[in-house]
Amino acid sequence: MDNDVIVEIWDDPVWTPALAALENEGDPKPLGKLLRDRLTPPLEVTERLGILLDAPEGYVGRTLTVKTPKRTRDKAIRLLSEDRKLRRRILAEFQKSGKLESAIATVQRQTGLSRSKLFEVWRLDDYETALRSQAILGYDPPQKSPPKRNKTRRL
Repeated sequence: MDNDVIVEIWDDPVWTPALAALENEGDPKPLGKLLRDRLTPPLEVTERLGILLDAPEGYVGRTLTVKTPKRTRDKAIRLLSEDRKLRRRILAEFQKSGKLESAIATVQRQTGLSRSKLFEVWRLDDYETALRSQAILGYDPPQKSPPKRNKTRRL
């Protein structure tokens, strides 16, 4: 009896489908929703998540891994800062020559960047910079307010 395998059959109408969606389909949303709703997970779910997140040595099977974006927050902030400096450079050339095409061409020769990239940077005004900074930092951008209606009464 030392080599007997004990199989425990566990079935919960709420948690089992959510855990199965995670393991079989790779969909974390159902399980995430249950956890966000502050429902206490059964012991079987916490044990399984523990194995998926931190597999014991010698474990063969599915595990969860974290995917991080290639473009981290620091890199995005640095790129935005470089774009702002480049815009100031284009603006200085524009003030000298008085022509945007000439300013773009001059900065293009100096930096080796593409014309389309320089025009993209030129369109990066203070408002756009603020919106991108908020997006990088995880803030919701301000919502445009709906147009105001004239409140007139019809008789």
